[in-house]
Amino acid sequence: MKSNLASVLFVFLITNICFSQNLVLNGSFEEFEKCPDDYSQFKGNVKDWIVPTLATPDFYSSCNKFSPAGVPNNVSGWQKAKEGNSYAGIILLNHQNYREYITGSLQKKLIEGQNYKIKFFISLAEKSGLSTNSIGVLFNSNRENFTTYKNFDGLTITETKNSVNNIDFNEQKKKDDFSYLVDLSTVETFKDSKNWTLVETEFIANGTEKYFTIGNFKSNLETKYKLTRSRVEGPSSYYYIDDVSIEEIEEEIKVENTFKLNSIYTLKSVLFDFDKATLIEKTTQELDELVTYLKSHLDLKVTINGHTDYLGNAAYNQKLSEDRAKSVANYLINKGISKDRINYRGYGESQPIDPNEPEDAQAKNRRVEFVLSN
Repeated sequence: MKSNLASVLFVFLITNICFSQNLVLNGSFEEFEKCPDDYSQFKGNVKDWIVPTLATPDFYSSCNKFSPAGVPNNVSGWQKAKEGNSYAGIILLNHQNYREYITGSLQKKLIEGQNYKIKFFISLAEKSGLSTNSIGVLFNSNRENFTTYKNFDGLTITETKNSVNNIDFNEQKKKDDFSYLVDLSTVETFKDSKNWTLVETEFIANGTEKYFTIGNFKSNLETKYKLTRSRVEGPSSYYYIDDVSIEEIEEEIKVENTFKLNSIYTLKSVLFDFDKATLIEKTTQELDELVTYLKSHLDLKVTINGHTDYLGNAAYNQKLSEDRAKSVANYLINKGISKDRINYRGYGESQPIDPNEPEDAQAKNRRVEFVLSN
């Protein structure tokens, strides 16, 4: 019995592909009411997003390249969008604990106990005076406004007695027991202003999440920062944000590939250079799948059979078929399969699949096969 390994492995791979959907509505900020002609036009403009405080985060878009809120040039610096044509901008750290936040919506509530990944990209604005390491995501069951105030008094980073300008997570917990914070802070500050930096983490949902808020939920004393520009009056840590996504992490469906014992499987995609026994590296995916199978079935042995077409000297073809079978056997050994479990043979031109003359018929005869046995 002969089988095509390529088709068998194809089915195996397809069953293990995990598709996930971004649950964030308008995660790249591409849908909005009007093209921004100035900064501070995020609130009431970007679809499916709100501003939960009295602060004024910014919205940038290439729909008006000459606006202070244009893309890539704008009042805060220069940066292309990570995805599409638009992005947001928020202050993560400022004197007197001033913060800016943006609240997004999910397509549906998350599933209790399910693993999710949240990720987005940030880029430090070129004109930002500070870089910081603190950013997080607050999940809520209800979309609401937070009690905060906009206050630009003071010119240095200080700790106020009453941190009225940033969202107090502990106070929020008193209002909504289902609220919780996912911290994405890092050891070093996010200091790249040329490129977009991926910020991501995994979390387990409690099943009540419908909205989420991005920002810095730590006080000034808890927030690490570094000066990025000298002579900055009232320094702020200001970042662009784009391509926000929350995706379910689906467990792989492990459908085990089952080969029949003593059946012949042809390695369709395993190729050699013309008239040589050296494997072409790009064609070894099938062999890697075979290695995986053998490592999970330690009771099985494998026999490698090499074949050639009728062209050329019969003795030469016999030697070439043996060398090619040996080359495949050595590949398996180098990948960790014990040589005691591997046999190889060469049959030369003696066992053609197609005895016809045309080149495509002869191509079928130039092959390497394997047989599994106990």
